[in-house]
Amino acid sequence: IGYKMAPTWMEFYYAKDNLIGDRLEFTKDLSGKWSHRRLAA
Repeated sequence: IGYKMAPTWMEFYYAKDNLIGDRLEFTKDLSGKWSHRRLAA
């Protein structure tokens, strides 16, 4: 059995020690190009 994943949206959270974490959102448009934005910092 095999699975193929084709995401169109991803969200990442990164935090270090006592610093405020970053939330990043990546979105894929219809042409296949990825764009990103910071949701929180």
